[in-house]
Amino acid sequence: MSNALRRKKKPQFYTAKETRQINQNEFERHNSACLVTKAYKDFVVVGYIILHDKFGFGQKRITRLHNTVNQYLESAVEDKNMSGKALAALLEQKYKIDVNAEVNRVPQRQLMVLYAQKGRVIEREAYRLSGSAMYNYLALTLTALKTQFKMTVKQLNEFVDKFIDYIDTLANFSQYALTVPMIADSLAEETGFVCDFDRR
Repeated sequence: MSNALRRKKKPQFYTAKETRQINQNEFERHNSACLVTKAYKDFVVVGYIILHDKFGFGQKRITRLHNTVNQYLESAVEDKNMSGKALAALLEQKYKIDVNAEVNRVPQRQLMVLYAQKGRVIEREAYRLSGSAMYNYLALTLTALKTQFKMTVKQLNEFVDKFIDYIDTLANFSQYALTVPMIADSLAEETGFVCDFDRR
């Protein structure tokens, strides 16, 4: 077929308003992804220091837990039974640990204080995104602690209680000047395990 007979495609143009909307959506999507990643990594650091302080986890056991949770995350891509939602349902069914109820024990204001950023993520959205990150973190970690480390239900509940106390301290008691980077540095100094997280 000759070029003259080919149907010519019209070039696609966006109006200035449509371009702004596309850029705004991309900006919001990027900020949402960053918030979820930061919140999840913060929760990991807090969890590790609790396991070290309260349950005597050292570098070997923390590394083993870290690798186990990462395997769960990789498996969740292909296997829906390894998703946070499925693992949370299993925890509730087998051990009577309601992950959703535990996440709801953390007041909205605390998560908004920790993760809402002016001009980036609105407070309500910050709560929803960080709450879902906490839900997945607790579902994956509690499952790993129960199956791989044979912790009792009582110990898991103690872990969750201490975790919620840490979130409360980080959000409400600025006079202690406790931050996640300080917790990570303390963990690295005491156990030799270096956490991968965003220091912003």
